[in-house]
Amino acid sequence: MRLIIFIAFMFLCGTTFSQKDRKNYDTTYLKEFSHNFYPYTFTNVKNHNLYFSNLYEGENWVNYSPNSPLYLGFGFDYKWATFSYAFPLQSRADKKGSNFNIFYGMSRRKFRFSLMYQQYQGFFRDDPTLPEDWFATNNNYPFRPDISDYIIQGTFFYIFNNKRVSYRSSFLYLEKQLKSAGSFTAGTDFFISGVTADSSLIPLALDSSFGEGVKSQKLLDINLGIKVGYMYTWVFHKNWHLSGHLSPTLYFNKDRLFQERNDMDSVSNFSRSIFLGFSYRFVLGYDNDDFFGGLILNGTNTKQDFSKSSFSSDYSVVEIYFGKRMNLHLRRKEKRKTFD
Repeated sequence: MRLIIFIAFMFLCGTTFSQKDRKNYDTTYLKEFSHNFYPYTFTNVKNHNLYFSNLYEGENWVNYSPNSPLYLGFGFDYKWATFSYAFPLQSRADKKGSNFNIFYGMSRRKFRFSLMYQQYQGFFRDDPTLPEDWFATNNNYPFRPDISDYIIQGTFFYIFNNKRVSYRSSFLYLEKQLKSAGSFTAGTDFFISGVTADSSLIPLALDSSFGEGVKSQKLLDINLGIKVGYMYTWVFHKNWHLSGHLSPTLYFNKDRLFQERNDMDSVSNFSRSIFLGFSYRFVLGYDNDDFFGGLILNGTNTKQDFSKSSFSSDYSVVEIYFGKRMNLHLRRKEKRKTFD
């Protein structure tokens, strides 16, 4: 409950602060469109994993993947806000499962704030003895319909060279980068993952290789990161650009694992660790005055110390998007003129 209140408070503060953003930028580097409503559609392939390791030896592991990695989504940008919703397009074999994600972003010239919620129900357990072609062998993977995972992820960072480079020109559709430029960034992010299951998350075949603290039916993984980064947009054609944003991150991690005893009493085990990771976002984008599209690669990678933490959750996304710019104010003026 405290987390929800904190997120709502940050959302309101950020929205209020964003209204004060002035149009102070170099017009030889950036072009701001008069359009203010940009509907778009996208399809992406997500790689999301739940990884368990026996705490000290690290020789045995269990990796779970969601039921469907292929998604179709719809969204829109309005002024400085972005909303999107995505749902799965395919289900592995005839297995049941449900996944979706909702995204909100706020992009001003000086800063970027985003909040994403993902829900996964039903996971396949990877088998290292099978060939690596996941798509060809998915019918042979054990399926756990009882495993569910929710993810809350928030990101904030400040853009230092905000007069000549803009996140919403490099990775969104609100502006257009006219000349190549880059900027350092600094910020923070948090990543919360909550996993539940009807029985132990460790298979019986590996039960003896894991300590009691890892044989859990419920766990909470919390990561808070402090990051610095650099983003750069290379404009190699009047309508084409290649942008990248790489942010090394120092994560403070806290795992809480719950285990149910026979008498239904809950036992909790805590682990804390500090580790390095990085988030990345790369875009090959096309922009003209009316349409936009491109290819996006983004995600987070972490390198946890499994002598202190037994669980990690990473993800990466490959996405293709396409949309159109629409000027709602112009349409309203045309209607009034026709009416008069």
